Amino acid sequence: MKHTEAQFKMRMPQEMKAWLETKAKSRFHSMQAEVLGLIAEAKQRDEQIKQA
Repeated sequence: MKHTEAQFKMRMPQEMKAWLETKAKSRFHSMQAEVLGLIAEAKQRDEQIKQA
């Protein structure tokens, strides 16, 4: 099966990873889902700023 999603590895400080794990667990999300959600929120804010 061919994947259509882009993939990349990411390094982050251990304390940031721990924060992300805690946030994801508290919302019953995977870390991937949490990261994508945070990126989507940032993208939406960026688009709103550009429209202002």
